[in-house]
Amino acid sequence: MSRPRNTPPREFPGTAPQLLGQQSPPKLQRRALLVSASDVRLPADPIAQLIAENLYPPRMHRSRAAEVVSLHFFEISPRSIERWDVPVRIINGRAYMETRALFEEAQRRVDAAPDTAA
Repeated sequence: MSRPRNTPPREFPGTAPQLLGQQSPPKLQRRALLVSASDVRLPADPIAQLIAENLYPPRMHRSRAAEVVSLHFFEISPRSIERWDVPVRIINGRAYMETRALFEEAQRRVDAAPDTAA
């Protein structure tokens, strides 16, 4: 099925600028804005901010730690994290490690990895 030649392309319901009470912006305004690195302000301590915002608990079990490190740094298994030199607390028979120490160790390993040409 094709649409007739003189009809405009179909808008999805509720998305047309006329339905939203807005006008379509000119082409120059649609382009992405470039941001310089000096404009970006990173927190002084990003790990503390992640913990303070309750994104990650202060301590994690090895399986959760492996998921988080795989998400933010590199792929790793819980058995590999077991061999890391990170302080561990045994709580209810499970080994929990401090989130800050875990992130610092992962970052240390990323920094120590040699650069290779692709």
